[in-house]
Amino acid sequence: VMHLLYRLKYFKDAHWEQDWINTAENTAREIFQEQYLFDSHKSSIFAKIDNYGKDDSSDDIFTQYIKEKPCTDDPIQFWTSKLNKPGDKPTPKGALAQMGLDFCSAPAALTDVERLFSHAGLLVTKCRHNMKFPTLRAAMVLKSW
Repeated sequence: VMHLLYRLKYFKDAHWEQDWINTAENTAREIFQEQYLFDSHKSSIFAKIDNYGKDDSSDDIFTQYIKEKPCTDDPIQFWTSKLNKPGDKPTPKGALAQMGLDFCSAPAALTDVERLFSHAGLLVTKCRHNMKFPTLRAAMVLKSW
């Protein structure tokens, strides 16, 4: 959902049912609202005074992002450029950028065991399918150093 090129298109291209797509979008929206959108913007009367007369797009910022056309920019660079600068007042766009950066920079293999199996699979190729276990273990140990 947070990858600039795909957003919800990925799920449509993968032929997900519309209910599943809606669930994925709503789950991402809930995560944004509960974990990234800062509390002062959600409920503070001072935030309401500061934003009086301005377009209050905090509730719609996620919807705006989802509806934007996909782009081919590097997601990490894009989201990094949208982050709130240190010392600046937090904004909903900055919160969305932090969520995008967190989601797009998460490693594909979340545990060391998954990474280990992935690396072992790369070592055992068609040409090395007869490799004995002690040799594979030694190669994995050397690779991890």
